[in-house]
Parts: sequence; C-alpha cells; structure tokens
Amino acid sequence: MRFVPTSLLSAALACLVGAADVSRTCGAPLVPPEAVVAKGAESPTIDEAFEKLAALEKQRAEIEAQIATLKADLKAQFKALQEKYRKHGLLDDVTPPKPPPKPVDPLEAKLRVAFEGDSAALDIRKSQAKDLAALYRMCVDLSSDKGISTSGELLIKVSQAATTMLKDPPKPMKRNLDAVRLAVAEELGKLLPTDEALSDAQRVSVAALFAKLAGVLETLGG
Repeated sequence: MRFVPTSLLSAALACLVGAADVSRTCGAPLVPPEAVVAKGAESPTIDEAFEKLAALEKQRAEIEAQIATLKADLKAQFKALQEKYRKHGLLDDVTPPKPPPKPVDPLEAKLRVAFEGDSAALDIRKSQAKDLAALYRMCVDLSSDKGISTSGELLIKVSQAATTMLKDPPKPMKRNLDAVRLAVAEELGKLLPTDEALSDAQRVSVAALFAKLAGVLETLGG
C-alpha cells in the first residue's frame, strides 16, 4: 500500500473546507465572483457604436454586391450551357406556347372606338360612360315590362329615361358620348327595325343587348 504524506492530506483538506490559511496551502487566495469584471463588458460609446454600425453596413453592402455578381454569372453560364445543349439537339424546347388571343367582341370594339374618339377629357368620358351604363341597366327592366306593348313605345321610354338620367348639354350642343349612343341606336335598330308589337323573343334579345351594353360601358368607365 502506498502512503500519502500527512502534509499533502492537510493541504487538500484545507482547500475543501475553506481554511483561513488557504493561501499557503492552495496557492492564490479565492476571489469572490462579483469582483471579477469580464473583459470588454463595458458598453461602447455612442461614437464607437456608430462606427461599428457603419462597418457592418459596409460589410453587408459588399456581401450583397458579391451575391448579385455571383447570381448574374451563374445565370450567364446556365444560359450559355442551355444554348450549347440546344445547338447539339440535347435539350428539348420546353417554352410553353402562347395562349391564343382573346376573341374581340365586335360590339365591344365598336363602342370602344366611339368612346376613344370622343373629344371630351378622359375622366369626363369615364363618368359619362358610367351614367350610360346605369341607364342601360334600367332599360333591361323596361324591356320586360308587359305594359310596354310595341317597339316604338319602348324606344320612347328609353329616350325619356335618358333625358332624366343623363346630364346632356342643351340643344343644339352635341349629346354626351354622342358617337357611343349612335352606335347603340344602330344595334337597337337591328333588333327593332319597325314599330310593331313586341314579341317575347324580341324582349329577351333587347334585354340581353342592354345588359351587354351596360357591362361594356362599366368597363370603359372603370
């Protein structure tokens, strides 16, 4: 059995129990934790903080510039590689076909040309288009009114409603959106060529026309 010297045992015991003379047995005296001040724990001055912020912002700007340059370089290399593959027939063209053009509605095109050809300012024309749209929405109900028996009576009612609802200038000045309204009258003439009793089919057709007119004018007035 190996014996440990008594002096070493005493020194170890003194370190464990906090002997008063610990400096001679365990080395340097113990320092309470609150007396230890972490190096660099002091808050920077306002000038130092701004200097550090400026340095970080500069570093960020440099990194963002490097990222942008790298992305551009990768895109260029990728595009060149695609062209090389395509040139040798190793890459199928996966470009989606363009959708077919939306068919142009003849009535909508006709009204748009008349609207854009009017001499009034755009904001005024838009306001007038909204007024016309409201008139034609109301005319949808007029077309279904069984109290109106002939096409002539219906057209008179439409004219009276226009006088009430639209803010036309006094005669002989031109009506608001006159070209648009002439185009509408032409379309109505196709459905109601003569003054005669309204059939149910005519009422349905005229109501559909007024609804369509209102939709187009609402779009133009938007």
